[in-house]
This record gives sequence, structure tokens and C-alpha cells, in this order.
Amino acid sequence: MSLAILTGIGLTGALLARRALRPIDAMVTRARRIGEANLGDRLPHPGTGDEIARLVETLNAMLGRLEQSFEVQRRFIDDASHELRSPLSRLRAELEVTLRRPRASAEYEETLRSCLDEVEGIQRLVEELLALARIDARQGPESAEPIAVSDIIEASVAAVTLEAERLDVAVAVEPPPEFLVNAAPVAAKVALANILHNAVKFSPRGGQVKIVVTVSREEAVIAVSDTGPGVGAEEASRLFERFYRGSASRASDAGGVGLGLAISRALVERQGGRISVEVPRANGATFSIHLPRA
Repeated sequence: MSLAILTGIGLTGALLARRALRPIDAMVTRARRIGEANLGDRLPHPGTGDEIARLVETLNAMLGRLEQSFEVQRRFIDDASHELRSPLSRLRAELEVTLRRPRASAEYEETLRSCLDEVEGIQRLVEELLALARIDARQGPESAEPIAVSDIIEASVAAVTLEAERLDVAVAVEPPPEFLVNAAPVAAKVALANILHNAVKFSPRGGQVKIVVTVSREEAVIAVSDTGPGVGAEEASRLFERFYRGSASRASDAGGVGLGLAISRALVERQGGRISVEVPRANGATFSIHLPRA
């Protein structure tokens, strides 16, 4: 009698365990089918409100983050491929046209200069892509240290001085107060230099780029104002997207592929700061870097 009871209890326990594990088996089966091609699929929710349900919710949330990361990576590769393909196509076409018939040395020289410009553009693009890849590969904030805001401004202005002189754009700096911010020195200087580069590039000849610093108890704000064509309210929200080029950029021959501001934002946010843009009613725009005080 006792053996029959024990056997019955064992069979009942096995059936209950099998029933309890059935949702996990379904999860395992579905999980094995999920790959790069169908990251939109999710694990079946048991609807029980227990630990298994919480596990499913956690795993589905993780799948959502993976799907988003893959989508960002896919768009990045597509955009980068397009931006590289365009100058390479122009370069090849120009060389093919030049080689169709003998030309004077002056024509060859002109073609070589044009090709050199294209190669330099490709080099800048590759460097910016590598910079973004290095930023994306890092986890957590950049290593920050106390640094004088005047040092950040001085180095950034020096990086765009030759370009500003060539384009006849004045860069005016309102003397900042002496204080320190917490920032990664190289990253902060690159971020500000990118913003200054954009401001100089889109300002008209005889225009001015102005740098003003304001300080509060928690942060310092480095504001860069230009006298360019300005930015539409709808465009302002997209300026920091990778490969986004506003209407002013597309309508001009200023060049660039829309990575500078994206790099600046990524660098500043890694240091615990942020970047904002203010669009006035008249021409121009003001980009501000917010950094925590030391």
C-alpha cells in the first residue's frame, strides 16, 4: 500500500513539475528561434504574475534593447556606406573622364587637385566614423578632471583660427570668469571645436562668431552664437542626429556629412554634461555646452 502511495505521489509530482516547466520549455523553444533576422519576436508571456512571468518580462526588455542596438548599427552602416560611396563615385568618374583623351598639364593638375579634395573629404569622414566608433565602444562616463574653462576655449578657438581667417569670419571671445569645470580635457576641446567649426562654416563673410560663458552654482555654460542663416524649429531637434544635414548645409558647398554635432553631443554627455541649441527669430543660432562645475 505504501509503495503504491509513494508511486502515486511521485507520478503526481512529475506531472506537476512538467506542467510548471512547460512555460520555460516554450521560452527556450522561442528563444532558440530568435536571431538577427527576427529580433522583433518576443518570448511568450505566461500571464501568471510569478517569477517566470518576471523573467519573461526582463528577457523581452533585453531583446528590445538588442533590437534597438542592431537597428542603430544597421542605419549607421547604411549611412556610412552611402557617404563613402558618393565621393568615391565622384572620384572615379573624374579620373575616367580625364583619361579618355590626352590633356594639357594644367588640366591634369586641376583634376589632381579636385581628386585631392575628395580624398581629404573621405579621410575626414573616416576619422569621424572612427571617433564615433570609439565613443560607442566605451561604457560609462569619460574620466573627468578639474580644468579651467578658459583653457577649453583657448584650445578650441586655436583649432578654427585658420579656417575663420580664410572665410573672413571673426571669432570674438568674451573673457570668461576664472573657474574650473569637471571635464575630460581632450573630449571637451574637441566638442567645442566642432561647434565652432560649424558656426564659422555657416557664417557669411564678414560675419562673427561669439563665445560667452555664464556660470551658475551647478554648471558652466559655454554659448557659441553665429550670424549664419539660422535653423528652423523643426530642424533644431534633429541637428545632433548622425548624418543629419540641415537645409543650410544641403544648400551650401560647405561640405561635411553631419557627424560633427553628433560627436560633440556624445563627448559632452559622456562627461555628465549636455548640449542645447537656441533658435532666435532672426538669423543665426546659439549652441551651448553645459558642463558641471568642479
